[in-house]
Amino acid sequence: MFLRLRDLGVVGSVGDVRFDSPAQKWGVDFGWKVVELQTTNSRMDKEWFFIPAYLAMLLIMGAQWRRRRT
Repeated sequence: MFLRLRDLGVVGSVGDVRFDSPAQKWGVDFGWKVVELQTTNSRMDKEWFFIPAYLAMLLIMGAQWRRRRT
């Protein structure tokens, strides 16, 4: 672990920075306040689920349309 954070309620604080770590090379120092944290999202965008939903809807509509004709 290169960086240790402390929880202070709404805002966090840097509790410890390991010597010769990437955090120290970036200039992070003890006592800094952390007001925002960004991470990468490992999930797909929600918009990608519209495609299978529309395909399922078209399949159901086609089945109901054929059912109505017979």
